[in-house]
Amino acid sequence: MKKHFAFIIAALAFCLLITACKEHGKPKDENASPAPITLEESLKTESDLEMFILTDAANADLSELQEVYGVAGQRRYVPKRYGIADNATAPQPLPEQFVLYIVSPWPDYEDGGSFVTNIQITDPKVRVFGLTIESSSEEFIEKCSMLGYNRVYSIDNEEYDGFSYYDEYTCMKSADGKNYIALAKKDSNTYIVLFAPVTNRGGIIF
Repeated sequence: MKKHFAFIIAALAFCLLITACKEHGKPKDENASPAPITLEESLKTESDLEMFILTDAANADLSELQEVYGVAGQRRYVPKRYGIADNATAPQPLPEQFVLYIVSPWPDYEDGGSFVTNIQITDPKVRVFGLTIESSSEEFIEKCSMLGYNRVYSIDNEEYDGFSYYDEYTCMKSADGKNYIALAKKDSNTYIVLFAPVTNRGGIIF
């Protein structure tokens, strides 16, 4: 009986080994869909940002960021690697390639807080969801759709006021409806822009 049982175990082990070898030797299907990835995973592995849209900047590590001259109602930060001169009283010209974080109250100016409500990127080395300013509109829409963004806006079909500054844009809305991401152009420059609208119920004048 023991010999019979040992034979069965050995046969099963041999079958498993043969199956594993066959699977290992199979060529990869190049047309197979990529494994799904969540928004959180994409931010960790496919993005190069110090902060993301709606990050609470009051509790964020700003040690690698430099505050640059801003306007009333907001604060502006640029990574120190861009080497912008310090000046707290006059606007500093930004380099051709940069990442700019704009921090303000949210969702309304009366609510206070310090949240990242606008991110502008012109640096082609900086990725967001694996996308850069050199990505095509088709790539942009496909990847953002995979991560839950929807409703494509553009200057050709339905203008969204938050991007009216730009000459051309493809814009998508987040699944929770709180923010937008756009691949945009102004003059000869291309941007990736992330934007969370801030309301002004009290009509605050800065």
